[in-house]
Amino acid sequence: TAFDERIDRRTRQVAVVVTGIGMAISHYSTAYFASTILVIGYVAYLPFRHGRRSTRSRRVLTIPVVAGVLVAVVAWNVVITRSAQNITNLATSVESNGLQLLPSSTGASLLSRFLNADVIPTVTPAQFVARVVPHLLRQDPWIHPYPAALTSRYPLAAVVVPATQRGVAPVYSNVANNVTAALNELLLLAIAVGILRLLWRERASPRRERSELAAVALGCLFLLGLLRLSATVSGLYNAPRGQVQGYPLLGVGLALVCSWLFRLRPPAAPALAGVVVACAGLMLFTDSGLSDLALGGAGADTLVNYGDAYQSYYFTDADVASATWIQQHVTGGTVVYTDSYGTIQLGQLGRQRAIVSSVIPQLLEPGAYVYATSTNVVDRTARATADGSTVTFRYPVAFLDRVKNVVYSTGTTEVFR
Repeated sequence: TAFDERIDRRTRQVAVVVTGIGMAISHYSTAYFASTILVIGYVAYLPFRHGRRSTRSRRVLTIPVVAGVLVAVVAWNVVITRSAQNITNLATSVESNGLQLLPSSTGASLLSRFLNADVIPTVTPAQFVARVVPHLLRQDPWIHPYPAALTSRYPLAAVVVPATQRGVAPVYSNVANNVTAALNELLLLAIAVGILRLLWRERASPRRERSELAAVALGCLFLLGLLRLSATVSGLYNAPRGQVQGYPLLGVGLALVCSWLFRLRPPAAPALAGVVVACAGLMLFTDSGLSDLALGGAGADTLVNYGDAYQSYYFTDADVASATWIQQHVTGGTVVYTDSYGTIQLGQLGRQRAIVSSVIPQLLEPGAYVYATSTNVVDRTARATADGSTVTFRYPVAFLDRVKNVVYSTGTTEVFR
């Protein structure tokens, strides 16, 4: 709507502000993403204004329009609903860790680090406690943990993650996943070529709408590149979500590339069609989880009853019963400690406030509840993600038995206090 040449410019400007307000109210992350793109796109378009009044009078994204969207986003998320924690967490993480460009698999090849740049780095339990715990205590100064003399006796222990599929080495599955990751990068590269070509072609065109659209799409591409390359940023706002939100703009670049390819003549056209079908089939094979099921990988939670996805997203009857007990008996501002698995369950079943997503002795408070899922109790496995790092460790049952009592149990789940 913003760049439809058939609609009056004032109408389009009003539509941008109104939909900006709608995004702010309906989905905060989309509003953050869109408002950031508008700012970057506005700046990217400045060199193409040429200083002519006729050019300026045709622009849709003027300062009042962009400012109107920003005011709506800030007013709703910061002032009214006070739901800007992700922004403050990002600022704190950037201040303490920097952007962490290409941090994954340190010591690996540059290509491997690029393909895995948006994967949150996995650290050892000792590294997590040494680096992340002080960060969390600074971020949440209201936490008053047990004395260090006590918690130091219960260091976090590493846990051996069981094989995802016994007797099958996931070598071929890893190859398929790596090829698909490379195809995804080539797809983004094609989109970038289309957007840059559109921006260059329309730089002197009297149709300001197209050059403005290209500038905003370039802003989207820049933001996605940052999400793709920075572990700090992607740890709080993952790249796949950004790609889904950005595809209304990225689709313009992809459509341009497709239009160029469709002009090819035989025999290049049939060969290209075959390659495209084969690549699309491979991407469907891997992204659906079928490759892991057939070739021995981790497997999607919709296909197998093991692996991290299954532990994260499958709720047993005991999990539901324990989470329901928490909702019924924990009221007010009482804090509930749980790990990443438990956070997903409590969030899905209704309780989303006063949760600390790290069951680590150095962070636990006397008097607080601790929610242990079936993965924690049966598999003795816990996971925590904070400050751009993730850790998998043995659930600290010995420490919990020392300092807390079990107030609810199903046999496979427990609630401590």
